[in-house]
Amino acid sequence: FCGVRMEEILKKVFIEKYKYSIVIAISYYILPFSVYIVPVEDPFDRAILFAYIVIAVIPLILLVLSIIFAMSNRFHWYFSFRIFILCLAYMLFTGISILMFCVGYFIVSVIGQCIGAFIRDHKL
Repeated sequence: FCGVRMEEILKKVFIEKYKYSIVIAISYYILPFSVYIVPVEDPFDRAILFAYIVIAVIPLILLVLSIIFAMSNRFHWYFSFRIFILCLAYMLFTGISILMFCVGYFIVSVIGQCIGAFIRDHKL
């Protein structure tokens, strides 16, 4: 690679191109399963914490991420479809019941992109 360091290649190719997908994947795959690290006395508390992450934290992350994406790149349907497709891959771990969350995450992403595009167009 003619003297180019591996860190520079990773930063240019991987991080810059896939930074949004990395955040989405972390919020889908690592964040919900981190509830098993948190010490709880009752297993029901762990289920409540998991539900809180899936119902409140992940949509909030996706909303903010979609706003940031649309502010810098305008509105793009493929971004919301990327969120939906990555959620469908999450069904391998949880089953078909997560499909309604995938649709909800898609809608949250579209709303976030609309907000971000509005902010970009009106320079708020």
